[in-house]
Amino acid sequence: MASTYLVYRIGKENFHSGLLPALIFAIAPLHVIHSHYATVDVACLFFVLFAFLFLGRYYHDGGQNNINYGALLLGLGTATKYYPAIFFLPMLYFIHDREKHFSIKAYLLPALFLFFGFVAGCPFSIIDFPAFISRFVDRLGLIVWSTGNATVSPHGWTAITGGMISSLTAPLFLSLLPGIFIAFVNSGKYRKTVLFWASFPAAYALFLGTWKIISAHYLMPLIPFFILIESMDGKPLDGLRREGGSNIPYWHCCASCRWQPRSILTG
Repeated sequence: MASTYLVYRIGKENFHSGLLPALIFAIAPLHVIHSHYATVDVACLFFVLFAFLFLGRYYHDGGQNNINYGALLLGLGTATKYYPAIFFLPMLYFIHDREKHFSIKAYLLPALFLFFGFVAGCPFSIIDFPAFISRFVDRLGLIVWSTGNATVSPHGWTAITGGMISSLTAPLFLSLLPGIFIAFVNSGKYRKTVLFWASFPAAYALFLGTWKIISAHYLMPLIPFFILIESMDGKPLDGLRREGGSNIPYWHCCASCRWQPRSILTG
């Protein structure tokens, strides 16, 4: 429920449409199933979305507090699951773009807030640092490098594409693609904003594509971005009615609720 509200707020403040993205996100099978079982991935996604609420405000309005709060929440998300740390890389670029000049404070404070958020959420990393590093390297070797006996996923991009189709269902996934294409082609003066939001899932997808084991739950961070970017086609939006661009058929949303793959929880 909280993540759905954050999708609504992010959409409302940055994409001129919050209700429709929140509705689609609320019925996305992957998120529904993991919410039902209260998995750690849901908590991680909550912190990621909360962070991007502040990052969107920083992008549009500036303010050191916005970027600091966003970094702190990313740190809490990283303490839950390690992958949100990758979002800090494109964040640094947009700090540079926003500040227009080099400032140690502008880069150092978000990095410190990210670190403090991580330590606050995972004090074990400081209390028993050797054990933490040992466990981290073990997980890195198993999932990213596949040094153990675990079954290796298909080629990275094949696994990501197939996983996204399963996570959203084929009808909903295919109905979102035209809107995403329009968002990039017809964005006009909004193109920089589209690229800003697209850079984060793109960085994560590139990182994820190098993994040897890609389970469905690792795709959780991509789903809200996939839905939100579709909502911005360069035209203002008014509630559920577009003034231009693509419209998502509501029967696709209904159809997505009828088919839920068996392996969606465990991948």
